[in-house]
Amino acid sequence: MKPISADQTVAEIGFIKALPVMSQSMALGAMTKDQKVTAWPLYCQGVMGMARDDNPDSGNSQFFFMRYPYPSLEKRYTAWGRVISGLDAVRAIKTGEPVEAPQDHMDHVRVLADIPEKDRPKVRVIDPKGPWFKAQIERVRAEKGADFTACDVDIPVEVK
Repeated sequence: MKPISADQTVAEIGFIKALPVMSQSMALGAMTKDQKVTAWPLYCQGVMGMARDDNPDSGNSQFFFMRYPYPSLEKRYTAWGRVISGLDAVRAIKTGEPVEAPQDHMDHVRVLADIPEKDRPKVRVIDPKGPWFKAQIERVRAEKGADFTACDVDIPVEVK
């Protein structure tokens, strides 16, 4: 039997829909019982996460939006989505503890799937599995060089 060798320092970067993710090298899957590796979302601009206290199982109804990338949250907090249009509105939300008056507040929040189909805005998002998007990642990677992260890749979106 030929020994399996896997470079454990190599991470793989990709997207699950619009959410940027990183995983251990897929080569490590050959060394695990279930052939799986660990993956985690990247806390890039626009990513939404579940707030909690020090107890990992304490997430409740509070959530946060990432205004800019913040890698120290990775592997620690659950990311559950990403703003694909309107990041300027996220960045306009007041910050601070306490937030200066007048405070921002949400009067009404709806999930797109809860809006009747006839009233929903039409959203088109590039397929992250498609050849154009893969080529775009390589273009950005070449431009950024050693400083490249998945957070540098914008997700093309059209909202009508």
